[in-house]
Amino acid sequence: MRKIYLDFDGTVVDVWNRYFKVLDDFLGRNGFGGIDIEAYKSRKKRRMLDHEIVKELTKQELNVEKYVEFKREALEAKEYLRLDSLIGKPPDYVGVFHQAGFLVEILSQRRNKENFLGQIESLKLASVFDAYIVVEPCAGKNAKYQYLCDKASKGDVMIGDSIQEKECAGKCGISFLFVDSGLYGTQAIGDAKIYRDITEIESICKDETKMQDLFM
Repeated sequence: MRKIYLDFDGTVVDVWNRYFKVLDDFLGRNGFGGIDIEAYKSRKKRRMLDHEIVKELTKQELNVEKYVEFKREALEAKEYLRLDSLIGKPPDYVGVFHQAGFLVEILSQRRNKENFLGQIESLKLASVFDAYIVVEPCAGKNAKYQYLCDKASKGDVMIGDSIQEKECAGKCGISFLFVDSGLYGTQAIGDAKIYRDITEIESICKDETKMQDLFM
């Protein structure tokens, strides 16, 4: 049976509030003025780094080393993970994908597997997807590809919001669909098929004729 490998952050859940809150809390604790979330979003979509965004918006220099250390721990802490919200209704689109002949597996890159699984439980997703795969970041390598390289088969599909998923799909020789609901802007994706979010792909899959074109 063919599989859809589904990214989690930015694809299944909206992560904007979490990423912004981590930065905003760091700024507040270190004497910076606040920044506007919409200004943050627009610049993040253009692939500006957080310290570049802060400098442009506040005219102050961020201590990058100190911030990276704080962000690494905070980003997957339970208090921040609670800020994520579901994009669409997973039981609905998983049902549509099943009907189209696919198993649907989450493939997420996280440092803290325990907190990821806790988030799955709190969002009531534990029995929704066919598998939950967590890979740890791998310096200088594509961790998702390292996991999937000997598992993906012709006809499989990857859906995600970043260049990492596009590269993984390309190396594995499977289709890639980009959703514009995460931190990456479309200009970084190149020739990938681009969709607003997972619900747009779900809608297309309900039309058998359109679905054939979608996964070609």
